[in-house]
Amino acid sequence: MLLGVSFHGIVTSDRFKAYLALPVERRQICWAHLKRNWVAFSELPDPLAAWGQQALAQLDDLFAIWQRFKNGELDRPALQTAMQPVQAQLRQLLEQGQALSPHKVQAFCRDLLHLWPALWTFLAVAGVEPTNNAAERALRPAVLWRKSCFGTQSERGDLFVARILTVVTTCRQQDRHVLTFLTDSVRAYWASQPAPALCHTP
Repeated sequence: MLLGVSFHGIVTSDRFKAYLALPVERRQICWAHLKRNWVAFSELPDPLAAWGQQALAQLDDLFAIWQRFKNGELDRPALQTAMQPVQAQLRQLLEQGQALSPHKVQAFCRDLLHLWPALWTFLAVAGVEPTNNAAERALRPAVLWRKSCFGTQSERGDLFVARILTVVTTCRQQDRHVLTFLTDSVRAYWASQPAPALCHTP
């Protein structure tokens, strides 16, 4: 796994099977991805449509409660208390969904019940969000770049692109000027000095 054995953080992701190598206690399943699944189910004929719409109503409550927490209206204990009815309703819907057709709905529900603790990591762990939107926003410039220039033609090109995009994204996340960092790095190289740190340590 690319994360390496020394990684001890929380991974916020979709339900891609590769992440099963991580214990559920170190995962946060992205609720934005799950909402897309339930939107698709709600557009199917009843009883799936009604079931999907009930779930979407709970997701609306989930995001509304989270926003209140982000706005400072709730502290963490109040966030956890406010989310309890949503958790109860969603678990009930997942248990009901195991009896619905088609098979993909049953599999979806079984999967989420298996991952249940990973749905709620954001309630207990500071700094964890209920979605991976921040990561997707960080990756979007790289995706758009690749589509517009058709990638690279060599391993050296791959390595340069990986490094420069990492530098650009990391500097932006820390409100640092990219060109200043690159200039300082080149100057340090020619002066045989240590390169400036890309990540600021707290």
